[in-house]
Amino acid sequence: MPERYDSIIIGAGAGGLSMASILSLAGRGKILLVDKAPRPGGALGGFTTNGIAFDAGFHFTGALNDGGLFDRLLRLCGVRDRITPKFLDPDRANIFHFENSSATIEFPYGLKRLQSSLKSQFPGESNAVERYFEDISRVIEATPALNLATAHLPPKPLKEENITLKTYLNGLTDNRLLRETLSALIMCHGSAPSEISMADNARLCFGFYESVATLQGGGEALVNAFLAELAERGVEIACGEELVEIGTVSERKAERFVLKSGRELETDELIFTLSPTTVASILPKQHFPPAFFHRIESFEPTPGFFTVFATLPEDVDPMDADSITSIYPVDDIDALSLPGWKGPGALAIIHSESTGGKTVVTAFEPLYWDVVESWANSTRLNRPQEYLEWKKSKTEEILRRIISQFPAYSGKLEWETSCSPLTYRDYLYHDQGAAYGIKHKIGQMNLVGQARLRNIFFAGQSAILPGVLGTMTASLLIARIILGNAEFANLIAQHSR
Repeated sequence: MPERYDSIIIGAGAGGLSMASILSLAGRGKILLVDKAPRPGGALGGFTTNGIAFDAGFHFTGALNDGGLFDRLLRLCGVRDRITPKFLDPDRANIFHFENSSATIEFPYGLKRLQSSLKSQFPGESNAVERYFEDISRVIEATPALNLATAHLPPKPLKEENITLKTYLNGLTDNRLLRETLSALIMCHGSAPSEISMADNARLCFGFYESVATLQGGGEALVNAFLAELAERGVEIACGEELVEIGTVSERKAERFVLKSGRELETDELIFTLSPTTVASILPKQHFPPAFFHRIESFEPTPGFFTVFATLPEDVDPMDADSITSIYPVDDIDALSLPGWKGPGALAIIHSESTGGKTVVTAFEPLYWDVVESWANSTRLNRPQEYLEWKKSKTEEILRRIISQFPAYSGKLEWETSCSPLTYRDYLYHDQGAAYGIKHKIGQMNLVGQARLRNIFFAGQSAILPGVLGTMTASLLIARIILGNAEFANLIAQHSR
């Protein structure tokens, strides 16, 4: 006989962990969380090299200020008091260096502070800055999912859904550097200004306009917070497992689910928090129209990252340690964000503390899959020499760029390890090593909501918005569908503030 669960969640990254938290809070008695990785957490987790802990994919976040969306989601999940944020410098949280024009733009957080700073740095553009933030605020107010108190309400139609960010900014101002500055945070979601709607970019960036923070202990601290909370609620976690078969469908409901180990399960609801491509490979094709799979095949992954992890000794003071430094080799973020760019790409550099007094310097450059595709059949312990030589050369290039930006690090910066999209594919199981799942392109229908098989639901990083906040928001909205509006609204009222 199949084992019976109230809810089964496939994927134990940020989406799966938050989904398990919300459903257990709602009283779902028996919940199983399944992940093929040896440990839960996905990109939230970290790794250790030479005794030093590094973050794998979660480096900083927005909206963790008191009352911000991420803050309220973590409180709903019961984990906010288990983590300690470290907020970056509110006046210089982001520093953008545009090398072509030799311009440096400081990008603070806090809506009033940010507007004032941009008006000061772009004299004569006050009207454009004010209009931008008015439009951003209107999009946020018209998006119920970004407010727990209104998350049960349907979204309102917006003209900004049908305008790309690039088109919007071109109509906002003739000042190219201001347009590039307002495009710069696309590195936090991976879709180019000419691809993403102005509305989606607003939703993705708004949290970073409110606050920017890292976590004490990195993303691993958030994983541990979730695991402690879920353990207290009795949620079962099966790692090193994966769903391989959905069978015995009756009256548009799947009655049997089979794991790789051979375990047979049944459940009232099975929720995928995986990439659309992985989900499509598992679903029984006879129960879905061909157009459904063709739509998934058309999704384009975001770029991944080539990431360099280095350290500074205790006697070297890190520069701009409370800021994220981003370097743009040309004043054209759209070109840097699209496939086919040749030469050094945009580079983000962030500092963090490590054990033993060293400072960790993490630098990541967006990189599309086609750059490493010729080595795609290799495994993580058996890469060809050609790849190793390319990886070494790319690492040296990025280290030179770090030292060019921070000359005091010369002779002091010690390389620890590097990761390419191949690394992220093989360790984090990201499709094509994509950092943010699929791109969020204008007019695209993402894979989200209830499936044709009534007890299967789609959530995850690529469903609503990318990033940790986006994938947790998707879990919130799918929980609303599962629980129903009345029960969901009552849950929010009882456990959120």
